[in-house]
Amino acid sequence: MNLEHLIKIVKQNYHRLRNEAFALNFIRYHIELLEWKRNKLKLGAIVFEVKETYFGGILLYEEVDIRYIRQDNTVTDNLKIENRLKAIG
Repeated sequence: MNLEHLIKIVKQNYHRLRNEAFALNFIRYHIELLEWKRNKLKLGAIVFEVKETYFGGILLYEEVDIRYIRQDNTVTDNLKIENRLKAIG
């Protein structure tokens, strides 16, 4: 059931509700949940990171990574570290 359908049902059957405050709190909760989901989907600013790999004081490799500020990057960071360790070892 989508939010519009829920609000329409509550509006049509408002006189039948036993606890109007509960129904309004339920709708308010779903509106806040929808706003939270929309904000989570926004990527926000993009940051470019230049990673340099040195060996014996000599620059071997430069890599540019794109990072999204508002996303959780812990999983991708762990994968990158694991991939670098596999490449080295």
